Amino acid sequence: AVGSSLWDSGNGCGACYECVDTTTSNSKILQVVDQCPECSATHFDLSTSAWVYLTNNRAQGIGEIKYRRVSCPYSGKNINIVIKGGSSQWHLEFYIRQINNRGIVSKAEIQAVGGSWITCPHVSGQGFFKCSGINLGTNAVRFRLTDDENVVITSQGSYGGTGFGGIITGGGAYSGSKDFGTN
Repeated sequence: AVGSSLWDSGNGCGACYECVDTTTSNSKILQVVDQCPECSATHFDLSTSAWVYLTNNRAQGIGEIKYRRVSCPYSGKNINIVIKGGSSQWHLEFYIRQINNRGIVSKAEIQAVGGSWITCPHVSGQGFFKCSGINLGTNAVRFRLTDDENVVITSQGSYGGTGFGGIITGGGAYSGSKDFGTN
């Protein structure tokens, strides 16, 4: 978890930072996954395993670290799209994870095959988006993602279709390997 400046109203979720303990010089790449509302603006509230690694298991407390923004280490892994339960052809909520490079999706769009691209508003946290008031019919859906450096990737294949009997039923994680390839 991070403080308000790094969290950036949820837009910083998904960013990766190389953190270096100034006492041990140990470094580790960490990904922002939550906000620490009571922390200072640039504070990192580390997991126990990250603290143990960076500090050589020093007594828990507040330590001094240096940090810098880096690419997220998902090379060779597939982007995953998690469809939230309750999603349908009229209401689609999804979460995107394992995003290589910058790690932040700033814009997500969906397209029913044969239709126009629809921008899905960012809801919160890392890559959580929601499209309401839509009618995708029984068509399959493609995804187009833009990161915070305006790099755009588009799925080459399609998800779902046939009345959303497949992916757009919610509650599952689906690998983007057939669509996006590996990062």
